Amino acid sequence: MSVNLFSSPAAGHSDGGGSSPWPLFFLPGWGFDGRVMALAPSPVVCHAPARFLDPAELVEDLAAFLDGQGIAKIRLAGWSMGANLALDFAKAHPARVDSLLLFAMRQSWPEEEIASIRRDLDADPVAFMHSFYRKCFVGDRAAYGRFVESLEDDYLETMDLPLLHRGLDYLLTSPGGEGRVRVNDLHLLHGGRDIIAPVAEMVQIPGARVEIAEKNGHALFLSPDFIWPECGLAARKKTIQARFSKAAATYEDHAEVQKEVAQGLAARLPVSEPGRILEIGCGSGNYTALLAERYPGADILALDFAPGMIEAARSKFVDDARIELRCCDGEEFLASGAEHFDLITSNATLQWFDSPLTAIAGMAGVLNDSGMLLCSLFGPETLGELALGLSEVCGRQVHLPPHGFPTLADLRTALAGKFLELSCTEQLVQRQYGSLRELLQHIRKTGTSGWRLASQPLLTKGRMRELERWFLSQYGGYQVTYQAIAVKGVKR
Repeated sequence: MSVNLFSSPAAGHSDGGGSSPWPLFFLPGWGFDGRVMALAPSPVVCHAPARFLDPAELVEDLAAFLDGQGIAKIRLAGWSMGANLALDFAKAHPARVDSLLLFAMRQSWPEEEIASIRRDLDADPVAFMHSFYRKCFVGDRAAYGRFVESLEDDYLETMDLPLLHRGLDYLLTSPGGEGRVRVNDLHLLHGGRDIIAPVAEMVQIPGARVEIAEKNGHALFLSPDFIWPECGLAARKKTIQARFSKAAATYEDHAEVQKEVAQGLAARLPVSEPGRILEIGCGSGNYTALLAERYPGADILALDFAPGMIEAARSKFVDDARIELRCCDGEEFLASGAEHFDLITSNATLQWFDSPLTAIAGMAGVLNDSGMLLCSLFGPETLGELALGLSEVCGRQVHLPPHGFPTLADLRTALAGKFLELSCTEQLVQRQYGSLRELLQHIRKTGTSGWRLASQPLLTKGRMRELERWFLSQYGGYQVTYQAIAVKGVKR
């Protein structure tokens, strides 16, 4: 065991986790050590291993290092084999991992592929590793140049064949994404041009945020245009905010599904009038109007972080002093715990939070005694047909924003013990559109296109035609399903 496995983080570089209080640790892939992190144009402040990892010892070594340094909890990033090890550590020590970032992780490594690697490695170790390193940097010649200049010769000269074989043994038997892991945030990141771990074979983990960097290869985090997810949370939220704000003028005419879900939510509202109501994500004010009509004596604080939406809502309630419309981030408002309410409610909004499960579970803390939480949010099955069609025409698995939305099981687990009474139910709402363009226009004009790490568009003109044919052959039209999950909880 070695408690000196990890180097101290380099100073003077950007922090991969923004304002998080927990230090970031990085586990490199097979054939690499922590020095690879220094190849990034703007290296991230993190603890990285000073030597090549031994999979049999990593979990124990990392726990010993944290104990020796007095570190209670970390953010953990892993690349390729390091991603498997990061997942192993999070499962073995769930209380010590705040968030996981898993780069270029395969669901599994076929036995015949591992056997082929062994043969080529043993036949000519230097030639094989040189070829392997070159393949890792497909899509980023600049990073490969930095690697060749600074690290490759040293890696080839200090190669440890038995250790490399132990790494292959580990990859062959690693369970990949099997089992659940409980962390605040889980990100899966993959390069669209990865030939070491093809994107079509990337690991699948329920509840994870998935980002595909279309132009990048295996070492996607070394690209100059790559944004670490935790650094990019502000950018992600800013993009979503801008899209909803822009959609304020068209939202009313295209939000049929959201309006239908709001009507169903209103039917579950408590009979007795609450004194003070918090609505999160009021949008253009449709659900707010239902609340105001249902409870004429209640004070309503309606929040939305999109200025355009707040202005659209404000035009509906010019003369109603009971309704306060406030432009602010609902997630930050809840975290402050500054105000308390008798009813907290939200329609089709909370899935866009950075940490929706944490936020929803925390709502019990800002409810008054006997208060109620009543919210709806879209689940991961939303737009499933569109994701299937895109996967077919792109030749790989495509993940749309709903893929990372909380599942029904996630919500039940996160809210267990938080409320005296709790129910979580789902409703599948199907919609048929006249054309593919009409479907995509609905997504755009309601602001629900989310945020993607990759800037390269998925739909070229050719793919649009292919996708149209796919929908017609599979469904006879342009049908999509929305999974609406309703959560109702009464505080103890």
